[in-house]
Amino acid sequence: LQMPVMDGYRATRIIRASGIDAETLPVVAMTAHVLEEEKQECLKAGMNDHLGKPINPRELFRCLNKWLAIATGQTDLLNQDDAVINASYEPESARIHQYAGYSEDNEPELLTATNHFPDVYGLNVRKGLSRVGGQQEIYRKVLNTYRRAHSEFIQHAGDMFSSNDIQELSAYYHRLKGGSANIGAEHLCLLIEKLETNLKLNNIEGYISTQPEFQKEFDHLMQGLDHLVFENETPDEAKELDSSRKKQALQLAMTVQDCLETDIVRCRNTVSELRECIGYHPTLARLSAALNQYDFLEAEKLLRQLMQNLQ
Repeated sequence: LQMPVMDGYRATRIIRASGIDAETLPVVAMTAHVLEEEKQECLKAGMNDHLGKPINPRELFRCLNKWLAIATGQTDLLNQDDAVINASYEPESARIHQYAGYSEDNEPELLTATNHFPDVYGLNVRKGLSRVGGQQEIYRKVLNTYRRAHSEFIQHAGDMFSSNDIQELSAYYHRLKGGSANIGAEHLCLLIEKLETNLKLNNIEGYISTQPEFQKEFDHLMQGLDHLVFENETPDEAKELDSSRKKQALQLAMTVQDCLETDIVRCRNTVSELRECIGYHPTLARLSAALNQYDFLEAEKLLRQLMQNLQ
């Protein structure tokens, strides 16, 4: 629902006002907002359905199956648990069909992957692996992205609180909650939920009293992630930037800026080129994480910071 320039609610209202109805073009919200009133707000805006984060692959494909079946007139598929919608994409459809049938409760490969993955404080590894189909290397990359994206979270949250920027602070915790749920940090998510609720109610005393437990849990999780063997990407890989390399990096950053709202694939590819150009940079790592989470508002802010650093 959070997008640059225009949020999902307004975008959907404009689409519906243009005469495109919900059956012709289904719109499904994907958001960490899971309260019933927020779901109803999505439906009032003209959306067809709502999926809460972290995304469960099985539920995602069931949702796609339902609304694509209606939109394409293939209503006979609605009674099929794991039906595949578009047979013209047979190889991809077969893969989707197989993945949609994936169950974290009875998948032997998931059990094997869980047993072979290192224990990390605060993580339900089984849950985290289930989000990526039991693929250990993908899970490691997700954890690495989370670790780098939130390495300065405590400091930034403290600065926002000191500046009395409560709305931005609440949004900041909300983004952390989405990422934490995705990796399986269940207890941390509960603590973030408390902090977020206190901020929304302007209960500063409750927020302050929950902070020590949250910070302890968060610090222990980050320390646990530090001990994992991640991708070969460390701070000492930062490259010396001469004027020519800075110019090239700035041009790449501007390309990301130009396509941020229109072409996520090109954005990610250009960020990879930028990584090759300048090496490791903490803001670039957080930018990459924001793009992976489709958090365009955060990506836009980080991109501005990076461009300032490059100038």
